[in-house]
Amino acid sequence: NMNFIPPDTKRIAEALGDITQV
Repeated sequence: NMNFIPPDTKRIAEALGDITQV
């Protein structure tokens, strides 16, 4: 499951969020 999200993964997710927001 996704209860634990490594900092790197969160950082990547945020970056992808910025990209998809464009």
